[in-house]
Amino acid sequence: MKINNNINKIAKGIIFISLAFFVISGCTSYKTVYKELNDSGDRINYYLLLYRVPSKRIKYILNQSKDKKNLLLKKEIEKIAKKLNMDKHKYRMEQIKRIRTANIKYGTLEKGMFSDRGRIYIKYGEPDSIRTMDDDEYGQIIQWSYPKYNKKFRFRYNTTKRSFHLINLYDDTM
Repeated sequence: MKINNNINKIAKGIIFISLAFFVISGCTSYKTVYKELNDSGDRINYYLLLYRVPSKRIKYILNQSKDKKNLLLKKEIEKIAKKLNMDKHKYRMEQIKRIRTANIKYGTLEKGMFSDRGRIYIKYGEPDSIRTMDDDEYGQIIQWSYPKYNKKFRFRYNTTKRSFHLINLYDDTM
């Protein structure tokens, strides 16, 4: 029984590290694209696509000529708004609002939009409930609940990095 528990913990650790690397490299990629932007208009367009479109696609779109860029942006925004059952204008306003809020609420040493809590907030919005709880494996954690999406995201505080990190990375599927 004890051996099975140890194997289970090792397997969870390997999965966690693999997913963490995947998510971190994805966020780093978004950060890299952001850092390369010099034009304020491109930054706004970047915000509209953040975490809704892969970072490589954002980079491709923003590197196009003005006319092609505008056409591609229009198509992407229409696709995103339709997927979220929103009007294009409402989606634009909501996405910008969420990014501003994430930067204010969850920013520490980096912009809040690049933190785990910022990413979840931008994608899913304000959680319906937030609970602080004790976890046998991670100690004290914070859990955000989204009944609409049947999702619960758990974060633990990393004292070294002075920020919260998503524990259950595999649940972020949007």
